[in-house]
Amino acid sequence: MAFAGMLLGSVPLAIVGGLSKFQAKDSTSIQRGFTMSWLIVGIFYGATVKPEVILESPTQELQIYEVSATVLTFFLLFGVAPIGGMVMVGLMIQEFGICTLLD
Repeated sequence: MAFAGMLLGSVPLAIVGGLSKFQAKDSTSIQRGFTMSWLIVGIFYGATVKPEVILESPTQELQIYEVSATVLTFFLLFGVAPIGGMVMVGLMIQEFGICTLLD
């Protein structure tokens, strides 16, 4: 099952590679780094994270805090790459001149 997640997660990487032929052109190393880390975190997330039942009974409050801390830590560690990637792609599109401000 993890292999299927990695395979499906690799589709965006293949699309980016096909369109750009993995040539840097005018992009900076920071732009490439954020964009590729965004894709890699997506592949990792799709291959490893699976929905599970968190609570077996409503009285397990300690387990709620443990799960909440784990989820928060996960998003703090792995949330930087997707957010940075989206910001970088937005800046690159704006720099390219496709985005226009509608009044």
